[in-house]
Amino acid sequence: MINQESATDLKQQEITDAKRLKRFKILTPVKGILEGSSTTFEGSYLNFFLTDVYRLPIIFTGILSAVTLILTWVFAPLFAAFSDKFKFKKSKFWPWPIIGGTVTHIGYVAVMSLPAIFGGRVSSLGSLAFALILLIRMSAQISGVPVSGMAPLIAKTPADRQFLAQGTKIGHEAGKAIWGYLVPLVLLATTNFFGGDQNKGYVLTAAILHSIGWTGLATYALFAIKGSYVEREALKQTEQLQRKRIPMSQTLKVLFTNRPVLGIFLFFALHKAYFFIYVVYGVHVYKYIFNQPEAVGIFMAIISIAAMAGVFCGRMWTKIFKESKRSCAMAMSIHIIATLVIALTFNKVSIPMFLIFFAISSFFMGMLETWVTPLYTACAEYGSWKTGVTMNALIMSTNGLTISSGSALPPVIASIVIGSAALGTAEYVRGLTTLFTWVPLFLAIASLLCFVFIYNLNDSKIALIQADLAAGKTQATSDLKL
Repeated sequence: MINQESATDLKQQEITDAKRLKRFKILTPVKGILEGSSTTFEGSYLNFFLTDVYRLPIIFTGILSAVTLILTWVFAPLFAAFSDKFKFKKSKFWPWPIIGGTVTHIGYVAVMSLPAIFGGRVSSLGSLAFALILLIRMSAQISGVPVSGMAPLIAKTPADRQFLAQGTKIGHEAGKAIWGYLVPLVLLATTNFFGGDQNKGYVLTAAILHSIGWTGLATYALFAIKGSYVEREALKQTEQLQRKRIPMSQTLKVLFTNRPVLGIFLFFALHKAYFFIYVVYGVHVYKYIFNQPEAVGIFMAIISIAAMAGVFCGRMWTKIFKESKRSCAMAMSIHIIATLVIALTFNKVSIPMFLIFFAISSFFMGMLETWVTPLYTACAEYGSWKTGVTMNALIMSTNGLTISSGSALPPVIASIVIGSAALGTAEYVRGLTTLFTWVPLFLAIASLLCFVFIYNLNDSKIALIQADLAAGKTQATSDLKL
């Protein structure tokens, strides 16, 4: 009788967990769309606000980016290692997005509010704005790192993981598209509401949009994470980790000796580096090579639309090639072929033909997003199996570092390739052409080679690792050889 009741309870638990997985799938893109309100606003207006309202020199934004990158590289892994070991009284994850998100959103509103409060004296508050923004960037890690650490626990199958990765990308891109249109209208309306006082318009706009962004984060934390099977499993893992008392130095060592992590990090960091070259220097190409600066918006739109189409087709592509690593490598290979065609035909074909080639390239770039989170999730499971210690947040935090690292490389590469050539000169145009064509091709090939030869996992190996972990086995007690 007791065994029958236990079986019934277990079946009911499985049904409840399946329903919660569906809720994760629904709320993942919703979160991205709502958070797009605040991220779009800050991405579009923060640098302008610092230079034109706070009257800070433009070099300030470069220093801010450099300091933020350094602090992120230090703080994110340390906080990830801490969050893997730490638990609240009855929860593991859901309070962190509330805590970090609240500090982040209130902080941004504070930065936007100072000029309206202090008026003409705001130029003397640059150091305060600098400190606030650094606090904001670190608090964003507090909300983001634990959430990324949940990925190995949310879904177990490659199909579910790819579905969630698609939901994340779709929510992000849809949020950018929707709020990219709405944010200027909201700012115009709030400025008019205050009789043309733009500083007060910024404050109200920030308050509205950051409230929406916080709502997206809080909704995900309270209605998807809280009370879920993710929390239940994570609490068990944390108790085991706390009992083992692993030193922080040993914990961080695991991160740098995890071969799949190294492979996937190099793959996406190099990939993001040339993606940001396209985004940052596309304006320069249209102005100084194509002589059509007004048409750069079409180029940017094609990048987003083609990438979105690629994301939608990612799972279909996986069905064709049957296996995640093979599917990703094939998508990257075709992307490289398209990149080679762009390099060989650049400025030799019509602009519409160039856009067609670039749309094909962007389609497969977008498709790669289907496998980002699943591949990192596999790295986290491999790390647990190899060491016997769960450190999901630490390993998953490297996903965010690929983006920050990739975005930091384009100015460095540009300074090497273009050098000190004056804008618009023949030397500058030659350097810009190389930067926009052959550099991405080289980085794409290097990226693929890192993925194929360093990342040593595939779906079948991951399934065996998951079976070992479910049975309480690690590399030391398993017959599995990797």
